[in-house]
Amino acid sequence: MRFAFEHANPGDLFIQKAPAATVGDLAEAVQELFGRTGARAIANVDFNHYADANEQLDVESYISKKGSLCRDKANCTRTRCLGCAAVCEVCCDVCPNRANVAIEVPGVEKHQVIHVDGMCNECGNCAVFCPYETGRPYKDKLTLFWSGDDMLASENDGFMRLADGKFSVRLAGEIRVVDVDDASCGLPETVRRTIAAVRDSYGYLFVE
Repeated sequence: MRFAFEHANPGDLFIQKAPAATVGDLAEAVQELFGRTGARAIANVDFNHYADANEQLDVESYISKKGSLCRDKANCTRTRCLGCAAVCEVCCDVCPNRANVAIEVPGVEKHQVIHVDGMCNECGNCAVFCPYETGRPYKDKLTLFWSGDDMLASENDGFMRLADGKFSVRLAGEIRVVDVDDASCGLPETVRRTIAAVRDSYGYLFVE
């Protein structure tokens, strides 16, 4: 399935697609035309350039901008910038299946994004809109798996809850069973806290 792209005016992008096209086809076409990071190319902005400057910005002020539309193209960089290094979460906003979820983790300053394997159809939309050059959230983010078969079928770093309350966790290709309440379990502290937060506050993400 092929797509036709046409720029009618500077800053405008029109996409004409065939009737049977899928979201996956569109993601592939955008990446083919603009490179891996379609949003970065369309906006003609090097988001990585601003990473260090955004790192310490006020998170709450940037969260308040989410969902706000800007038609003033000349000032959008100032009024709509979400400070990606401070709070991005674009992958959560653009996922049609809500497979990327931003969660609050006690003891961790920034929200952490969890990818829910069972809700993802790998359309690639989050990769297209990720502002980082090689970002693929559906592959890169810590992933919650609903079954052992799903976990084995994926290469993502991630975790699965076991019947005894412990978790099967894969990091860098190594799978181990851990008790996330044990600070000495061997997991990186942010990962341990994130898994515990999903269990304690986001139980609806699990499938019984």
